[in-house]
Amino acid sequence: MDNRLKRKGNSLAEIFIVVAIVLVVNLLAYKLLRYRVDFTENKMYTVSQATRNFLANLDAPLTIDFYMTGELPPQLASMRTEVRDRLGEFESLARGNLVIRYIDPKDDEELKQKAQEDGVPEVELEVREKDKRSTRKVFFGMVMSHLDRMESIPFVISTESLEYDVVSRLVRLTKDRKPVLGVFEGTFNANQQQGQPPEQTYNTLRQLLGGQEGQYEIKRIGGEEQVLPDDIDGIFLVGAFGLSDSMKYSIDQFLLGGGRAIIAIDPVMMLNQQGMENQAYPSLPTMEDQLEKYGIRFNKKMIADPVASETVMVPTNLFPVPMQYPLYVTIGPEGFNHDVPAVRNLEKLLMPMTCPLQEVETDGVTFQALANTSGNAFTMNSPFDVGIQQDWEYLATESESSGPYPVVAMVSGRFATAFPEGAPAPPAPRENEDGTMNPVVDPFAGHTHVSVGTEDANLIVLASARAMTDNLFKQAQTNALFASNIVDTQLLGDELLGIRSAPVTSRPIKADLTEAERNTWKWMNMAGVPALLVLFGLLLGFFRRAQRRLIEAKYGGV
Repeated sequence: MDNRLKRKGNSLAEIFIVVAIVLVVNLLAYKLLRYRVDFTENKMYTVSQATRNFLANLDAPLTIDFYMTGELPPQLASMRTEVRDRLGEFESLARGNLVIRYIDPKDDEELKQKAQEDGVPEVELEVREKDKRSTRKVFFGMVMSHLDRMESIPFVISTESLEYDVVSRLVRLTKDRKPVLGVFEGTFNANQQQGQPPEQTYNTLRQLLGGQEGQYEIKRIGGEEQVLPDDIDGIFLVGAFGLSDSMKYSIDQFLLGGGRAIIAIDPVMMLNQQGMENQAYPSLPTMEDQLEKYGIRFNKKMIADPVASETVMVPTNLFPVPMQYPLYVTIGPEGFNHDVPAVRNLEKLLMPMTCPLQEVETDGVTFQALANTSGNAFTMNSPFDVGIQQDWEYLATESESSGPYPVVAMVSGRFATAFPEGAPAPPAPRENEDGTMNPVVDPFAGHTHVSVGTEDANLIVLASARAMTDNLFKQAQTNALFASNIVDTQLLGDELLGIRSAPVTSRPIKADLTEAERNTWKWMNMAGVPALLVLFGLLLGFFRRAQRRLIEAKYGGV
């Protein structure tokens, strides 16, 4: 009896020692190492390498004041620990150059006023506790400061994008100025000929990149000015209709000087004429010949993909019906180039009315496909029938080729000029109404023509400007993420890309599962976890009984 009590006491002591060691190790890891194991597929709770590099290279102190009310409603209380943990990790990685201060304004009116002046308002939220509804005013935002500059997050609404929200503002604080992005909008719209509003607008794109919280300063190019401004850091052309020869030459010389550019061109145009609503044709050439000199050719045959395509609402006499539209091609995770950070972690891109991009062998220039269609895609010849109710399987058998096709590509290196004869001649003088001649201004007077690139340039080309329109951004929010990423890689390098892409996941259920397979997965999901728990309990009981028998066999005679 004494031996049994002694063995039981030893076992309890061993358990106590193990528990104490685990607690101490966890406490030290949390306080000193702040190390956590992240089992999520996209590592959404792991600080990205881009953030680690940025924080480790800080050479001047930054401060984050987190205004947080002490008594938070339940919907925010669950976020508080995670936000503090993530900020604590940032503070450790910055090696003394990042200071986090947690401030509860409580009833201090001066603190409340200061928070609101710095960009963190007191927000009134609806709270439901014990079946009662009430309202409560809370602070839950941050102010980041560096020297005499300041950025704010008025209210933290999600922890998924917290890393990007914080670090992007810290990056902005450490920059001398916002990078300047020149934007040109020039797509063919048949409605413009009829005096109607244009079909394709890009307000969301400009707001996304250059709004109040945008990373860049946006400058519209291509108006009266026929050359790029001197302070442009990069350009984004959505369409090239209306682009003058002078601006094309200015873009050429910009690229040869190591410039960064994104150009999206629609390879297909819809005429919208009566009786021809379902027909389209290859778009009129704009600057495709110029792009070919840099290593990219548009093969203006429209791509259809009956498998990887978007669902659209088709109007009927009674109500709209959702149908797959193979001309709205979707790029899945496997279609992105995993060697390029800008697209490596993306999972979807919608490319409507697109065509294949082809490499043109060019000395000193590297071609990389950034986004490819699936292998089920095929091409259609002009004139294009864009009606949704077609025999797509038959059309696929009649096609000259099959996918995958590159629809977004990047060329980099030292380009040769697309204007070997130099700058275009200035326009001829025009006669004014009073009979005098309007003086001619040569925008390239004094400019030294460059024939071969002096620095490495980078050019990203999309075979669809429609992919960047307001309507497409509403239909496919991942297109906005793609636009942000490619602009980031052109103007900021790869500094923020791994951060922005982390929260985005898409796991559609395969459409070709049989009824039996669907039922199997359904019951596995419902009964799998309980069954595993029961099996674990049985195995644990079996091993404990086996251990007890071994102990009784060894000490039974003592």
